[in-house]
Amino acid sequence: MAYEPRKKRYQKRLEALRGEQSSKGWRSHWQELGDLILPRRVLFSLQDTNRGEKRQTQILDSTASRSARVLSAGMMSGLTSPARPWFRLASPDPELNRYGPVKQWMTDVQREMERVFAASNLYNVLPSMYEAVGVFGTACAFAWDDAIESRRQTGQNESVVRFEEAPIGSFFIATSARGYVDTVYRELQMTVGQVVEQFGVARCSPTLQNLYARGMTDSWIDIVHAIEPNDREASPFASGKVFSSCWYEAGATGDGMLRESGFDEFPGLVPRWWVSGRDVYGRSPGMEVLPDAKQLQSQERRKLQAVELMTNPSRVASKDAKSDVSFLPGGVSVTDSLDARTAMAVPFVPQIPIDELRIDINEVRQRIRFGFSEDLFLMLTNVDREVTATEIAERKEEKLLMLGPVLERLEDELLDPLIDRTFAVMQRRGRFLPGSNLEPPEELSGAELRIEYVSILAQAQRAVGTSSMDRLAQRFAFIAPLRPDVLDKWDVDADIEDYAERLGVNPKVLRSEDEVEEDRAARVQRERMASLAAAAPGIAGAAKDLSETDLSNPDSAAARAMQAVGAA
Repeated sequence: MAYEPRKKRYQKRLEALRGEQSSKGWRSHWQELGDLILPRRVLFSLQDTNRGEKRQTQILDSTASRSARVLSAGMMSGLTSPARPWFRLASPDPELNRYGPVKQWMTDVQREMERVFAASNLYNVLPSMYEAVGVFGTACAFAWDDAIESRRQTGQNESVVRFEEAPIGSFFIATSARGYVDTVYRELQMTVGQVVEQFGVARCSPTLQNLYARGMTDSWIDIVHAIEPNDREASPFASGKVFSSCWYEAGATGDGMLRESGFDEFPGLVPRWWVSGRDVYGRSPGMEVLPDAKQLQSQERRKLQAVELMTNPSRVASKDAKSDVSFLPGGVSVTDSLDARTAMAVPFVPQIPIDELRIDINEVRQRIRFGFSEDLFLMLTNVDREVTATEIAERKEEKLLMLGPVLERLEDELLDPLIDRTFAVMQRRGRFLPGSNLEPPEELSGAELRIEYVSILAQAQRAVGTSSMDRLAQRFAFIAPLRPDVLDKWDVDADIEDYAERLGVNPKVLRSEDEVEEDRAARVQRERMASLAAAAPGIAGAAKDLSETDLSNPDSAAARAMQAVGAA
């Protein structure tokens, strides 16, 4: 029973986080977003796990759902496309970045991490996360160290990291004093077989052990996983770790703890689209377009009723028709004002302006598409060629400026932790030890690395600033014919380096300053030698004439020239 007090503390905090999420209206807001946009992405009850019944009963027009999917595809291709490099490593020291061995090591590590990501399930999880954060404002996934032992159990090839997403409503988060998410409590269901495979039958409760012994390995069990800073009532099982981790059976009595351990870095990836003040959860484009999504469903419903009334209008019948009163499409109302020969008649056929209604519906659809930035992302996904960052910046500069803060937050809360966590796992696996293929050069000993993003959207953000540089270059070109000395004001080397950095050009393309200086010095020397060689015939002729000249006459031109040279 030694674990009971800790389990009670975890359970108490879980209830507090759930109550906070519910009482502040987040859960009800997410439920409405799910009903009208992504009905299968909300998991408020663990009993809904693996249920396949129809859930889109409130959706008549799927514009919002399709726009959310376009946003997800656009973010995926624009930020983290597996088909092209989207990040690179660099040193905070620019001079070090230009050093050959350092540049080569950075490139080799980047390529190795790209292979690690491709071998994992990252590119299956990221689109789902972009969709969730775009609609609900907050998404959550975990980056696990895919241990060799677990791979051997399943017979699969070894991988370095594995990613797992948590649906909205199944996780609860808290932030540090600096506003970073540092706590995640998650509720999930696992089968008996999965629990035994991951934790071992000895760690399971007697109830679960009994189910396993009876062969009921596909029965679902409620599980809780808690990750939080290891600075309050530090776990003895996470000694020396920055974060503690605890898995336990939610419904087990007594000792239901499955595993207690810790992490050196936070394994949670919890991006938020926008955050207001001290809010814990984020806001999203989906929340902005929710009123439009409601209006669209209502208008679509009214349009269908109008069409039905026009094609199948209500009728008036005599008493002989023996029918109830109805004003629905095709309905019949009983009256005694009709004679027997006219037992049933159509009182009127409504004339409803369907075209005007369609125009209004299309305006609502357009607002939804604009809210999800569909015009920008379709440019990335629908073109039949690769779009350059400069072209995107020129065509969608205003939209890119609006997305700037969002991209910065996603880099800070999703991509930075993703790369840091993967790099740390690779380091613990010995990928960067001395003697390995990726042994770092001595110049990087003890140095910190920084991450630079070179995705199409990241480059487009930086390329927005190149327009002012282009205008300055045009200004120099305009003034130079009138005042050639104005070019002395232009540091072309600095301009090229800044321009290349904004465009995300690989640093290996630009040569180091030492190499440039050597080439320039050699060029000056070659030009001097060529000039001397060109002047050599004239010098030789002058020397011959001078040798044949009588210098004894002090009044001769040659004698006077020699006197002038001597004086000089």
